[in-house]
Amino acid sequence: MRTHMRGTGRCKVVQLGGAWALGLLVIGGGCATTAPVVSAGSGVPGPGPAATVAAPTAGAAVKAVTPFVRGEAEPALRDGHTGQPLTHAALTERLRAAAAIYVGELHNSQPVHEAQLWVLQQTYKLDAQVAVGLEMLPRTLQPQLDAYLASAVDEAGFLAAVDWKHTWGFDFALYRPIFEFCRAHGLRMYALNAPKTLSKAVRQRGLAGLTEAEQAQLPGGQPWPAPEPHVQFLRQTFAHHSFAGDKTPPAEKEASFARFYQAQQLWDETMAQGVAQALTGPGAAKHVVVLAGVGHVGPYAMPPRAARRGVASSLTLAPQARTEQALPDAAEAADVLLLLDLPE
Repeated sequence: MRTHMRGTGRCKVVQLGGAWALGLLVIGGGCATTAPVVSAGSGVPGPGPAATVAAPTAGAAVKAVTPFVRGEAEPALRDGHTGQPLTHAALTERLRAAAAIYVGELHNSQPVHEAQLWVLQQTYKLDAQVAVGLEMLPRTLQPQLDAYLASAVDEAGFLAAVDWKHTWGFDFALYRPIFEFCRAHGLRMYALNAPKTLSKAVRQRGLAGLTEAEQAQLPGGQPWPAPEPHVQFLRQTFAHHSFAGDKTPPAEKEASFARFYQAQQLWDETMAQGVAQALTGPGAAKHVVVLAGVGHVGPYAMPPRAARRGVASSLTLAPQARTEQALPDAAEAADVLLLLDLPE
């Protein structure tokens, strides 16, 4: 048995018999983030361009791309559908063709964050017009993120301004090289997540129980898709929650699961809408590298929901232990597997 922080938001994940079982640490709020949700036509502002960030211009000199990955300069790769080895040249072409590049993470794993940086570096080498989307920060904190990227505040001031310890909770040192790379190369970063207050309201009262003001914050496109494999995958997750024990009446347990699933939809729909917005409009990036828990980058989570909003091309990458032979379950499948030295 081994544990990692993996999956849908701030989750504790226990590997049992090769399968990843997830259990939310924050039952009321889900992901430890507090981003505002943008609704199409709701009047709630979306992630505008980071005007304070000096993006690279054609012919401008930028700092050299320095690999951060320890050990091997480049991680080994597998095709996530066939299981066959994948060359770096093949990955380069896939990166070149993708507008949205989703890189799943185990939140507390340094090798995974190093691999995320490596993917960002490879994408930047192909095209400097790349941005980064973050599950970690709420969209209400976009101005504070912009100020950090523009070097208007230092790291300590940024962490205080966004209250990183409570907003996300995982050690910023794991993410520091990614943030520093973006700031050094003038890359935009977008906060994507939904407000914790809204997700908590959905978890407690369901979509139907939201106030008019809360409903105005919801992302568009309702009714949101609920693919049966995704429902069943999250039902297994739900079964591990302490509040869903054997003593809970079946009807109450089912109603609680329905609200739990709606909260999961809220997070993925919100982040998907943010990805689509980051790829449109004047000065939009040609590629967005999205960093989020593996449960958010699966084939039923964020990517297809962004595709519904016009993101036509995407690529998903997920970490896998080098010693693991089996491919991930369908709900956590990825186009490319990053083979890393993960703790047993």
